[in-house]
Amino acid sequence: MKILVCNVGSTSLKFKLYEMPEKTVYATGKVERVGSTSEAIYSFCNVRTGEKIAKDHLSVPRYKDGIALFLGDLLDKKQGILSDIAEISAVGFKTVLAKGHHGVFELNDETLAAMRDYLFIAPAHNQPYLDAIGEFKAMLPNALLVGSFETAFHKTIPKERKLYALPYEWYEKYGIQRFGFHGHSHEYTARHLPELVGKTEFRAISCHLGGSSSLCAIKDGKSVDCSFGFTPQTGLPHAALAAQIARQAKVLGDNENFAVVFAAIGITFEESEYFIQEFRRTGAIDRTVVFSNLANDPAVERIATPRMALTAAEYLAFEKDMQVLVILTDITNYAEALREVSAAKKEVPGRRGYPGYLYTDLATLYERAGRRIGKSGSITMIPILTMPEDDKTHPIPDLTGYITEGQIILSRDLYRKGIIPPVDVLPSLSRLKDKGIGEGKTREDHSGTMNQLFAAYARGKDAKELMTILGEAALSDDDKQFAKFADAFEQRYVNQGNNTNRSIEDTLNLGWELLSLLPRTELKRIKPELIEKYMPET
Repeated sequence: MKILVCNVGSTSLKFKLYEMPEKTVYATGKVERVGSTSEAIYSFCNVRTGEKIAKDHLSVPRYKDGIALFLGDLLDKKQGILSDIAEISAVGFKTVLAKGHHGVFELNDETLAAMRDYLFIAPAHNQPYLDAIGEFKAMLPNALLVGSFETAFHKTIPKERKLYALPYEWYEKYGIQRFGFHGHSHEYTARHLPELVGKTEFRAISCHLGGSSSLCAIKDGKSVDCSFGFTPQTGLPHAALAAQIARQAKVLGDNENFAVVFAAIGITFEESEYFIQEFRRTGAIDRTVVFSNLANDPAVERIATPRMALTAAEYLAFEKDMQVLVILTDITNYAEALREVSAAKKEVPGRRGYPGYLYTDLATLYERAGRRIGKSGSITMIPILTMPEDDKTHPIPDLTGYITEGQIILSRDLYRKGIIPPVDVLPSLSRLKDKGIGEGKTREDHSGTMNQLFAAYARGKDAKELMTILGEAALSDDDKQFAKFADAFEQRYVNQGNNTNRSIEDTLNLGWELLSLLPRTELKRIKPELIEKYMPET
């Protein structure tokens, strides 16, 4: 029988096809940078013939696409490995976490529900596995799907250490314990260390480093304590989004002079080069003023950079009557420099060590945006920041949102789905939008369609969450339609891509196309006359 083994990482896929019980390897494959639309890497090896395939700069936005690459080569007639996908009798997965599951289990509905129960603990691992398992279930309905859960190795950890630093009621009510990920790697280390050290009694620290990391304390070949698998909370494509906004931004009027002022604050040389090359590649450099402060530059320069950029913007807007877009990235680096300088001056610290005047200081930057009476030019500002630990209550995002009256938030879940840009619509908002949209500015239907799309997407997300818990059969027909709308909204409306340059009119028309998926009786936030005017014929 042929068995396919699949290892799903937070951004990778690894495959091996075995003939059992001989344990003969027929083929191996690897996909790196899953989620990328242009930089994914794929390799395949026909072990029997030794033939190898390597491809790069691929678009692999979803795990589904990576699986399709490997299966395509397995079924390729030239390779001669499989003539039919049904020859695969079973698929084994190196799974991570599932509530109450430690060891090897069939991946049935009960096991998958247990994996979903721990999604909040291992979002970067469990969700990719659930996606991949779902794909194989659909493609191989008769195959046995098995998961080997990593936490089996860590069953030897004493209970008091599993509960360390956790509220006991969490353990009683939810069964939450500290378990390590990457158990197979740690288990391998523990198994082979006696050969290396020449004794069976030993103590060691095993370290797994990859897209994520974990540490395991090993005593005499057994796990005695382990950290969680930790995925650094970085990697969202804010730089790519900033570059895209800079090169695609424009004003509606044909006769308007338009410029972009770009301030890079405390970034790496690699990031700086990325922005410059992007602007040159697309021709946006011809209308862009760039201020670049690198991570190794002095903190004082980091504080001065956005002010220099805004001074240039004010000159262009109010002396040359231009419409200016100012992009500041990353405000977090600016605030860190401000804290550093404040500490050096021995000032009394405020929240989390930042100076008490952080609000005032940020306001002196953000409130330089706008218009002047008697001047035709304007300044529109987009400050970009990375939220420490994705915490919206952190002083930097908290004060920024308070001053700017709005924010665009990126979502890790959407990014893992291959949605580019991964804008999390529901927590994103603008409290000043009404002054910039509508008839004479964008289009008369802008406000109504925006409110209706937002409400429908929120209801669709709720319906999908309910579906996950109770199953699709528990939903009403209307809820099923809203759930389908939510998927279509993410894939077609939010998922614009890195290079698609969609106009405001195109976006509004696309919104109407999506609203046509819903019953007209549910379109309660749009005036009937606008529905009659703009709703496409179905």
